[in-house]
Amino acid sequence: MVTATNPLQCNETVPVARFESPIRYLASPGARLAEAPSIPPGEFEQHYFGLQAETGGKIVRALSLSGFYLDRAGRLLEQAASTERTCPMGEKTRRRRAEYLFNVFVKFYAGEVQPYISRLHQVASPLVESVKQLQKGQKVAIPPAFESYYAATLDPASEQGPWHGFNAALQRHSRAWQSVLKPCGMMPGGPSSSQ
Repeated sequence: MVTATNPLQCNETVPVARFESPIRYLASPGARLAEAPSIPPGEFEQHYFGLQAETGGKIVRALSLSGFYLDRAGRLLEQAASTERTCPMGEKTRRRRAEYLFNVFVKFYAGEVQPYISRLHQVASPLVESVKQLQKGQKVAIPPAFESYYAATLDPASEQGPWHGFNAALQRHSRAWQSVLKPCGMMPGGPSSSQ
């Protein structure tokens, strides 16, 4: 799923309540309309205006791009692990290649990528959950166009969406790093990870 919005940036702050509160509000009118004939326009507009920010699009774009690149890196790491050339005889044969990969892991993945991925997960989770509640709370038949859009963006059960792709790629990427570093005894926090 590609959006016209730039992805969430590393240093960008995301006020989760800015989108979570309006979505939760909009999820509840069905129940409230049964009690009252209408919602005050000003109240509705205030919440609707909160959704006009690009935050949701930035998060969806970041999930899509992060999932793509994590999956790609995971595939490359899996290829490296399958050749068994990094440490062909385990810890005893640590090579420069293994040391280099470990440094890449520590400096770039643990130092830069992982904090961004963690933050992205923290801001995307409430968005995914809020939209799920909005979709589930509808009292009318959901139009097929929205169902397709929802499946392609934020439906946590949809394997075609960026949320699922992001989480699957993150798991694959983590397993791939383990498959490369573990035979060399270089897993962070492990007994032989000190240099």
